[in-house]
Amino acid sequence: MAPAGALGIDIERHRARDFAALAARAFGPAEQAEVAASGADAFYRIWTLREAVAKATGEGLALAANGRDLVEGGASEPYRRTEHGGRVWHLAHVRIAPDCSLAVAHADAAEGPWALRWSDLGATAVGSLA
Repeated sequence: MAPAGALGIDIERHRARDFAALAARAFGPAEQAEVAASGADAFYRIWTLREAVAKATGEGLALAANGRDLVEGGASEPYRRTEHGGRVWHLAHVRIAPDCSLAVAHADAAEGPWALRWSDLGATAVGSLA
């Protein structure tokens, strides 16, 4: 999927949860504020982006739920850029169904922004540099 650099992908099905409590345990202060302002949409956007970075780095849940801001800012923007572990991360999020979020994290990519789109076949979500 990526010609070079680290790549992480996460897909989550949305379901009813105590988003504020989960954000308070796992997210940094700015990310928690996004969840407080936008609820479930912000929670799943942030969670899938955090998990995508965690999978790409191999840090797993230790990073995904470390209580520090990682992917804050941009509110509903589908593209974010952040730095972690000495690398620049290009992050993209899209709702691929009314109840499903997909996030991709790619380090060492050409300058973004990333755009995610559902393929014409409807079987896969693909990322491409816009």
